[in-house]
Amino acid sequence: MFAGPNNRRTGFERRSGGDRRKGARRESDFSAPDLQGRGLRKASRGTLNRVVPVKKDLAEVWNHKGRDFVERKEYEEAKKAFHKAVEIKPQLAEAWYNLADLYVFLGEKEEALSTLRRALQIDPSYKEKARLSNNFKRLKHDEDFQNLVG
Repeated sequence: MFAGPNNRRTGFERRSGGDRRKGARRESDFSAPDLQGRGLRKASRGTLNRVVPVKKDLAEVWNHKGRDFVERKEYEEAKKAFHKAVEIKPQLAEAWYNLADLYVFLGEKEEALSTLRRALQIDPSYKEKARLSNNFKRLKHDEDFQNLVG
């Protein structure tokens, strides 16, 4: 028998008979409060049915949010998110590097070099990444950039 519009089966009830008998539940069957109690949250934007672990470090969350904004070409929002990340955790080299990369892309050379300098002070391994980055290739012939990355 088909369910009427006011009597629709969802989630767990929609499974095959064998799955229902076994009591098998998927993580996507749980409500948001259930997931929060387990340290999980439902992912948003294109991954609605996936469940991802909640990030505990707020600075890394802002850094990740900034990268998402860059992917969506919302550069001013990305800049704000990266600034928030380095404000929360000034020793997060990845956020400094991402901010420098964004500044180069936007054509703000001086800001890019100062934020890259900060990232390299924290973690010198970003020198190689900056040398190979497509955005930083714009500064390839710049003397200050060459002094920074060697």
